[in-house]
Amino acid sequence: MNNYNNKNSKQEIDKISEKIIEWLKEEGMYKETIKNKDTDEKFYFAIVARNPNAPNGSFFVAQPKIRNDLIVATLTLELIGGLFEKLKKMPPQAKTDFWASFKLGIVFATPTFFIRPNEDAPKSIEFRREIYHDGLSKDKLMEAIRDLYRCLLYSNLKFIQLGGQSNDETLMFG
Repeated sequence: MNNYNNKNSKQEIDKISEKIIEWLKEEGMYKETIKNKDTDEKFYFAIVARNPNAPNGSFFVAQPKIRNDLIVATLTLELIGGLFEKLKKMPPQAKTDFWASFKLGIVFATPTFFIRPNEDAPKSIEFRREIYHDGLSKDKLMEAIRDLYRCLLYSNLKFIQLGGQSNDETLMFG
């Protein structure tokens, strides 16, 4: 195990969770705290939130157990319906060109991103922004959330450019 795993006590982690919930409530974003077997095994806490300006877009704020000095804000874009099929059926070079263009446009964004399971048969794109405890503030959390939504907007525009539509039949956020 890494030496940073036991830096924060349960009380400190609970305080951080409460503070994040308070900030999200102040901004009208808090939805719920997830408590189940899957989240309890991986996270000290997992919070679902929603941007009131993007009602279809939920995101998560969590404290991973493998890095308890770190808060992770995550937004996942699921590719469904016609867009998923279109990407899957693209000729190899067209698909390579599309993903190269996508990555080039987003490479300087602060969040990291992962195409799941892979570029050949993409089902989702996960955007993730990390905040270390020593830098955690309401301003930093809101900045991370804005960064996630910028990535979401960029993705929507790229998929519209590809010929998809930005609606519930094409993209799903959660």
